[in-house]
Amino acid sequence: MWLFISDEIPVSLLVGVFILFMFFVLVIKYRYIYFRIQNASPEALYFDDVRKVYDALQKGKEPQEKYIHTYANQLGKRVLLYELLLKYNRLELFPEALQNRKDFAASYVALWLEDHMEVDEIPPRLEHATTKYLKDGTVLEVFQFEMYEPHILASKGVLYAYAGYLSDNPKELGSPDFEYSNLSTEMLAIERLEELQRV
Repeated sequence: MWLFISDEIPVSLLVGVFILFMFFVLVIKYRYIYFRIQNASPEALYFDDVRKVYDALQKGKEPQEKYIHTYANQLGKRVLLYELLLKYNRLELFPEALQNRKDFAASYVALWLEDHMEVDEIPPRLEHATTKYLKDGTVLEVFQFEMYEPHILASKGVLYAYAGYLSDNPKELGSPDFEYSNLSTEMLAIERLEELQRV
């Protein structure tokens, strides 16, 4: 049965009904999220950003490959997914091509920038620029990143960020010993790079 709207129904009434409908949708969504959070364990909340894989592992099921690849390719979720698979002794599921320090450093830098007051989000574009080896043995992974409109930093163009490791083992996937960015469009001079680990 088709529902026809009469020309005599005021537009304001239709707008009011739509707003009321959206209000109920938001209330239902809020209640769902609230009760899900209330009933979730601390571990479930911690792994909430990779929930599709977490739920499968919790139930003893095989996680779908599409979710693993989706999370692994997202800068903000890569490290968390790795932690989850490590916890459940399923690291063989993590894409081998991403099991290197450059890709993990990219994720750590992206997460660090998200916490940086002026950036406040994961950059939509972040790429590895170069690796610098300093005199004291520190290895710096150098990244270029860019923010898009309407972000306050969009007009600055390509900026630099750094992840520093005191170990030169490229297979080490742990968090960097330090991260840094002065939100500059130019890479720091080698003398300044030498000072970074003391920042």
